[in-house]
Amino acid sequence: MRTMIVSAIPILFASAFAMADEKKPATVRALDVKVDGEVTARFGSPVVIADSDQLATAIKDEAAVAAVKKAVDFDKEQVVYFAWSGSGQDKVTFAAGSDAKGPNVIFTYTAGRTRDVRSHKKLFALPKDHRFKVVGP
Repeated sequence: MRTMIVSAIPILFASAFAMADEKKPATVRALDVKVDGEVTARFGSPVVIADSDQLATAIKDEAAVAAVKKAVDFDKEQVVYFAWSGSGQDKVTFAAGSDAKGPNVIFTYTAGRTRDVRSHKKLFALPKDHRFKVVGP
């Protein structure tokens, strides 16, 4: 028994290295990037950013632009950028799935219940072949 376990260890390591070389499937993710600047608009449609030129146009904060460029592969991904002013408890969440037309993402806006007004900026990266829709007021 001990011999079988010892002989299986090199096989496990070899398969782990082989799996590390494979490309991981693109996934939907929230980008942890802080974008400076005030927003006075209410929640509405997001800005879709397909390349680095559009990124520099949509976001004026140079540090945020550099951070997004480092985190996103624009050959395979797009960025969905929400910017609005509202309650400090406002949230945007997402759920990835698929239907007959292919992969999709549903972004859900939930309005907060406090009367404080804050600027919100949320960035999400998703594969270019994913469709999305926004649910909320």
